[in-house]
Amino acid sequence: VLPQFIGKQQQVPPNYSAKNVNGVRAYRLARKGEEFMLPAKEVEVFSFDLVAQTDENTFEFTIECSSGTYIRSLARDLGKAVGSSAIMSYLCREKSGIFTLENSRTEEEILAEQENFISYLIPMEEALSALPKRVLNSDEQIILNGIGIPTDVRGKQRVYLSDGTLVGIGECDEEGLLKIKTRLL
Repeated sequence: VLPQFIGKQQQVPPNYSAKNVNGVRAYRLARKGEEFMLPAKEVEVFSFDLVAQTDENTFEFTIECSSGTYIRSLARDLGKAVGSSAIMSYLCREKSGIFTLENSRTEEEILAEQENFISYLIPMEEALSALPKRVLNSDEQIILNGIGIPTDVRGKQRVYLSDGTLVGIGECDEEGLLKIKTRLL
C-alpha cells in the first residue's frame, strides 16, 4: 500500500496539533474532548519506504516529504489503508531545509571543541535561504512598527531593508498582510 501515499495528496492534520480552530489550538480542544474537524491541506510525499519489521506489529519507515506533512497522520492513514489502526512511537527528523542530522553537533561535542565553535555556526542568510526574500521600499518600512503590508506571497518570508539589512521573518496573515513574526533587528 505504500506506493499509494507517494505524490501530492490532501492530508487531514491530527487533532493533537498546533493548528488553530476558531483561534484556539486544536490540541487544546482535543484534550477537552471537544469534537471538531480540521480541514485537509495539500502535502507531498516523495518517498515512503519500509526499512525494517522489528516485530509482528512494529515497522520502521523512512519518508521524504514536503514541509507541513504530519507523519502522525501518515501513520494513521497507513493503518486505515490496511484495515487496521496505527500509531507512531518514534520519529527522527534527519533533514529540514538545509539542516541535517549528519551535520548536527551535540552540546558535548561543541563544549569539547570550543575553539571551533564559530565554525559550527551557520550564517543567518544561509539558515533562512529556503524562505522567499522581501526587500522593503521606504513606504513599506511601517512593518517595523507592527503594521502589516500587502503581499502576494503566502507563508513566511525573509524581510530586508533596502540597504540589505535582514530585519527578520515575516508571515502572511489571513488578510494577505505581511507582518514581522520574528524580529532580528
